[in-house]
Amino acid sequence: MTRIILTILLILASIAMIFWVDRPLWAAIGQIRKEANEVSEALAALKDLETLRENLLQTYDSIPPSKLARLAELLPVKSDVGSLLINLEKLTKDRGLRLRRVDFAKEETALAQAAQAQAGRALAIGKEEKSFAPITYTFAVSATYENLRSLLSALEKNLRIIDISDIAFTGGGGLLEFTIKAKSYSQRPVPAANTASSLELVDRLKRISIDTSFFEDESFLSLESSPKPSLEGIQKGRPNPFIPAKR
Repeated sequence: MTRIILTILLILASIAMIFWVDRPLWAAIGQIRKEANEVSEALAALKDLETLRENLLQTYDSIPPSKLARLAELLPVKSDVGSLLINLEKLTKDRGLRLRRVDFAKEETALAQAAQAQAGRALAIGKEEKSFAPITYTFAVSATYENLRSLLSALEKNLRIIDISDIAFTGGGGLLEFTIKAKSYSQRPVPAANTASSLELVDRLKRISIDTSFFEDESFLSLESSPKPSLEGIQKGRPNPFIPAKR
């Protein structure tokens, strides 16, 4: 009887010893299983990410380059204030108006400089904020009332968005001076979301869609590209103006 009891105690002690020694091992195995499941989910998410990316790229590549160029002119990647000035100068000159000055808002000038500094960075996917930056400015022209109407009509049809918010005038008689407050727009570059997980990227990509019907919309197609400045009559200077000219 004593031998039986002793045998039972030894068996129970062995079971307790195995449980005590192997418990960390079982915990490690459970952690490995958990990590394996996370890796499997990440691999599945990466596969979905690749599929979504390929679908978006295929849709983007189906858009003709000429229409992408029109879109880039409609909403430039950066502020491109220089092209905007040339545009205003050409539009006013072609309609018999004299462009006297153009004043950009200081906060918009700073924003434009920041946007140019970030132009090379990738856009954050699915960023839930305004994807465009306003450029506010005021310009003054000397013109008759009829010439001003012609200019406003041209601005309305211009591919580069120019929103008129206020018009004031001074003077009398035939020639008036008009002060026009306007606003244009450019894309807003933002830093890339490097900290986003694969699952977050997949979720953001699922919310992205490219509506190619926009490029066939009559309102978009009817807009007129900005006039290009003419170089006719401009004489080309010397390659190096610091070298004395030959007589």
